[in-house]
Amino acid sequence: MRISNNMLSRNLLLNLESSQSRMVELQNQMSSGHRISKPSDDPVGIENALRIKSSITMVNQWQNNVTEALSYMNTTDSVLGDLTSLLQRTRELAIQGSNGTNSTNERNTIAEEVKQIINQVKTLANTKVGNKYIFAGTNTDTEPMPASGAWVGNQKPIAFDVGNNIQLDVMVNGADLFINSGSAYSLLSNSSPPSALPATTGILDELYNQLLSGNSATINATLDGLDQNINSVTALRADLGARINRVESIQSQLSSMTYNLTSNLSGIEDADMAKTITDFTNQQNVYQSALSVGAKIIQPSLIDFMR
Repeated sequence: MRISNNMLSRNLLLNLESSQSRMVELQNQMSSGHRISKPSDDPVGIENALRIKSSITMVNQWQNNVTEALSYMNTTDSVLGDLTSLLQRTRELAIQGSNGTNSTNERNTIAEEVKQIINQVKTLANTKVGNKYIFAGTNTDTEPMPASGAWVGNQKPIAFDVGNNIQLDVMVNGADLFINSGSAYSLLSNSSPPSALPATTGILDELYNQLLSGNSATINATLDGLDQNINSVTALRADLGARINRVESIQSQLSSMTYNLTSNLSGIEDADMAKTITDFTNQQNVYQSALSVGAKIIQPSLIDFMR
């Protein structure tokens, strides 16, 4: 078979084009940092990368849910701490007010402080995270303890998805905390309740009224109701603390999952820069060598032979 100059030229150009294409591919990898830029680069790799990206998206959503859940729970824990302090102060006032040597003015002064505590407890009952009331159950857009004194929150739990088939209740039941504490007296009065909750007289209102009446024995009798409410708040806070610990543990696990998934994705998609630079340099040398050899091979032409 006779090899013509035309065939040599065509073959040289094909080889040079192939070498250039490989250099462009390596250059793209160096500039983008990615080994895979289109599915044809690595069909199996791109399938694995898409699956990992889907998992990362899902884990990121769980992390967002955990962050919001902790915001709810930490705010609730702070409220329960404040509430405990207010009730302990109220207990001190009840003991002080039960002293039979108090004058009417002294009892009225104590009653006024109790009244301020009642107002502050109602404020705590209407605590919000962002624009959501945290003690209203699923009625998060409705103030659970309005000025009318009728509790309008419900007792439905608020659950967050924080993992694969894992849901956690992030709320403390506001009705149990403020209205239906299980003691002889609830914490706050519920003057016109929904059918699911009892009509109650709050221990704080009871103490306030007894201080105004000036009966030392009935003032002292409120201590048992105060103690029961303090114990109720303490128990609810302990339960909440256990759930906060679990959510924080889940948050740590999700962070580890994100790191591992991101590392796996990097291993699939990212280019080995040292190897890529070496391959590019080698490809450049091959290209320059091909140009040099090709110039020598196809240099003679018909004009050269006719000289």
